[in-house]
Amino acid sequence: MEQILTHEHLGITMFERSKKPRVRGVTMVIDQGGPWEYEDGILEEWGAYVDVVKLTIRHLLQPLDVLKKKIDMLKRYDIEVQPGGIIVELARFQGRGEECLRKMKDLGFTQVEVSPTTGGERVMDEDAAFTELAKKLGYTVFGEIGRKMLEGDSTRIDAETLNVKESISQIRRFFDAG
Repeated sequence: MEQILTHEHLGITMFERSKKPRVRGVTMVIDQGGPWEYEDGILEEWGAYVDVVKLTIRHLLQPLDVLKKKIDMLKRYDIEVQPGGIIVELARFQGRGEECLRKMKDLGFTQVEVSPTTGGERVMDEDAAFTELAKKLGYTVFGEIGRKMLEGDSTRIDAETLNVKESISQIRRFFDAG
């Protein structure tokens, strides 16, 4: 959706922003579940600056037709759509990872995050296999290492010390998986 920006109309030079799809300077925002009509108004003004929207777990409680309207609206602004990592992890934890990926693809999701949010010890072989499956289904995959909390996080030695060897190992596994 090509627009003339106000600064262009006025002849004022501003910073140069690359055009979508960007590979550098990608902007991701988290959607906490606001009404799609409200967000449509915001994106009419700022959609050129947003590349990815991550939909949170609150969206699981919305009617499906409302979620579809939101995804369609985001696509009109050339915005990639990603479910929050917890959504994918819940599906995997419940044994529905592949089914969920397929259904989300049909809804219009284009990216997924593979993260160690739920469950116990991280099993990188399972994460790598899931990453490969998501790539095969056409998703862009973001592999997340570490946890939000110290407990169970093999990438940290303590609250202030990174386990560099383990962090690099996890990063390499994601790269190897594609």
